[in-house]
Amino acid sequence: KVSAYPKESCLSPLLAKTLMWFFRRWGAAYVLPLSDDYHREGIFARWSTPESASPIISFCATLSLIYFCHWPQEKELQDESTALLLILAKKGPFVRQLMMVSPSFQQIAALHSICASLRHNASQAEIVASMSSFGGHLSVEAVKGYQRLPYSDRARVLTCLVVGCSDMDNDKSNAVLDSCLKAVSNHFWALCEALSKKQAKANDINVQESACLSILLYGGIVCASEMSEPERVSHFITPYLSQLSGLMTYYAADLTICEALLKLFRDYAERYLAMLDRDQCIS
Repeated sequence: KVSAYPKESCLSPLLAKTLMWFFRRWGAAYVLPLSDDYHREGIFARWSTPESASPIISFCATLSLIYFCHWPQEKELQDESTALLLILAKKGPFVRQLMMVSPSFQQIAALHSICASLRHNASQAEIVASMSSFGGHLSVEAVKGYQRLPYSDRARVLTCLVVGCSDMDNDKSNAVLDSCLKAVSNHFWALCEALSKKQAKANDINVQESACLSILLYGGIVCASEMSEPERVSHFITPYLSQLSGLMTYYAADLTICEALLKLFRDYAERYLAMLDRDQCIS
């Protein structure tokens, strides 16, 4: 009923938050339980196979998708929605494979790729252009809803996507992961080019918004250190460190952007320093 009537007046963000809290706690224990942790008998056997777990995982992804698009400003609900996706993605390769075949999870990935360059104040023309360049069959209403998510929540969704798409043996996972990462890097590269060639003014509000969005999305990628083969994050991030630090040239007096940059570098050092080689550490 929630998916069929997402705007039903009897639905409530508080009830939705409670539901997502329940599914997060329940899913962590009972959906494809690890044999090392539980005996597969009784209730633990009920959702212990991919066939029985697949509808549950798809249902959780669908709920998250609906809440991302229809209640983007409900912070506590978004906390629970992203926490649910992340706890499922971290359960292991079998759960991640089931997430990848979920149409709702694929739509979340598509929404990220479309909105990675869309500020909160993006115009209708910018939205349509981004949708046209990506393709797909997402509705304008869904894109506008996801676009309204706070940048920090979009970053957490990206963390879930990176962890969920991290199985290297799955071609679809690799394709979705590449698309999610390229959406971030392409927008950031275009921003850096515009600033360096003075085609954009650093103090323009739209440019500041774009910089903040890019930094927080890179932070979302950094937070995906629990993915499979996490060294891929350092390989992706390291070439952009000089451009990221270079933003301080333009925004040294902007506390919001400076804080986001410092947090990004702190998280990157804490999570990946042990994985870096000598040249990467120097950079």
